[in-house]
Order: sequence, then structure tokens, then C-alpha cells
Amino acid sequence: MSTKTERKRRRQERRRQEMSAGQRAARTVRGYFSLRRLAVLGIAAAAIAGAVFLVQVLGGGAEPGRIIDAVRNERTRGLGVSAAVGQLAPNFEGQDLDGNLVRLSDFQGQPVILNFWATWCTSCEAEIPALERVFQEREGEGLVVLGVDWGEGRVGAARGFLDRLGATYVSVMDPSGAIGDRYRVRGLPVTLAIDKDGVIRELVGGELTYRAFDKFAQLALGQVEDVGEDIGPVGDITTQDDSGG
Repeated sequence: MSTKTERKRRRQERRRQEMSAGQRAARTVRGYFSLRRLAVLGIAAAAIAGAVFLVQVLGGGAEPGRIIDAVRNERTRGLGVSAAVGQLAPNFEGQDLDGNLVRLSDFQGQPVILNFWATWCTSCEAEIPALERVFQEREGEGLVVLGVDWGEGRVGAARGFLDRLGATYVSVMDPSGAIGDRYRVRGLPVTLAIDKDGVIRELVGGELTYRAFDKFAQLALGQVEDVGEDIGPVGDITTQDDSGG
């Protein structure tokens, strides 16, 4: 080892020996609080990430749906915009369960079954599998099924509800109830048959059966002129004896 290197080593050693106990303690304390600060920051970051995850899972904060201008064509130019049979269905937009903006007018030129529902609605729970079955059977003919979760904003709860029932059609959130209010929804479920021009062909409040939903599909598709008199709500939610073929 060179003399120069040895002298340097000795100086460093003397400085270490000369450092007072207080200085060493101060350095230790500073190091402790630096580590503690990093730990606190790490915990805070984890808490924020967890909160974001919970918001995504529970679906808090869904953006409100809203009514927008109707989209017309030659056939509907003289019609009013109202939640009534023979009128142009009010156009609206809302976020689907993946956060995408969906408008009723996106489906202009396609027949639509519009269904208002909520996770607390036992009649909705009873009828959705039948509606899904009609959607699966008629999607190839161009039928669109569009759900509206009325008055709720928890996307995660809505997704869990529909997944459990096997529903695959698009649903949008209506946490403020603005869409349902324009459609004069006062109770659930409510179902509308809307033809390819956006005109309401039928509107029924209450739980429907498979055959009723299929009639709605035929009406929206233009295959029948009316749904007949036997498609009304089943009344007793435990009575869906025609949910089969």
C-alpha cells in the first residue's frame, strides 16, 4: 500500500474516532426518519392504489346519463319525441359498464329492446335470463338489447348482478335517474320495443316472460304488427312457467 493511500486511510479513521456520540446519534436519527418517511409514503401510495381499486370494483362515481337531441330520418320527421307508443324514443347517452359512452342513436337502423332495471329489483332479476335468451336467439337478425340501470351508480355491483344472471347485452348507467325520468319510469322493470327508425312500438311496465320478450323482438324487427293481448306483466315473480320454449 502506498504511503499516500495509508495517510488517507488514517485520516478517515481519526475522523470516525473523533466523531462524538451525539453526532453519531444525530446521524442515526436522521436515517431513521428518512426511512420512516419513505415507509409512510409507501403506505400512502398503497392506500391510494387500494382506493382506486375499490372504486373500480365497487363502481363508485359513474357519470350521470343525459338526454340528447333526437336523430330523425324521413319517416320520423313529423313525430314528437316522447315515451309513448308511436312517438320517437327520446335519445340519450350514458356510460356502459366499461366506461364507454353509449347513445341510443348509435343503434339507428337497428331494432332495439330497451329495458330499465336495477340490482334491487326482484322482478328484473327474474326476467333478465329470458331477455338474454331472446337476445341470443335474435341477435343474428339485427336485434339490439340495451339495458339501463336506473338510479344506481355502482358499476361493480351492476356488473356482478348481470354476470350472475348471464346477461351479455350492453347496459348503461343512469345514476341520477335522468334517462328514466324522461321515459317516465316510476317502477321497475320497464321494457320498450323500438323499431329501426327509433319509433316506440310497445311499452310495458312489469316483469315479462320469454314469450313476451320474443313478441317484443318480433315487433321491433317488423315481423308482426302488434304483440297481442297476452304479453303483459306476469304479476307473480315466481310464475315464469312459459320461460321455456
